[in-house]
Amino acid sequence: MRKILIAALVAAMTISIARAPVSAQEKRLPPPWAYTVNPPPTPGAAPAPVDPDPKQVPGSSVSLTIAQTRDAFNPPDWRPYGHP
Repeated sequence: MRKILIAALVAAMTISIARAPVSAQEKRLPPPWAYTVNPPPTPGAAPAPVDPDPKQVPGSSVSLTIAQTRDAFNPPDWRPYGHP
């Protein structure tokens, strides 16, 4: 009896979540798990200064700046010689 009650509760919660209204803004946003998306800036906040120094990861000879690592159209390849 207890398992049936829990299953019914889970089913009811699933249906209520599935029917939750979605705003037009949420429909246009790409899913965050699929794309690298930076959060929008806080209104009125000053942007953080960009660190111009190149960075490296252990075991790599590649040096990239923070701006290069954030380029969504050219993702960083820290180990370009590790694949054909």
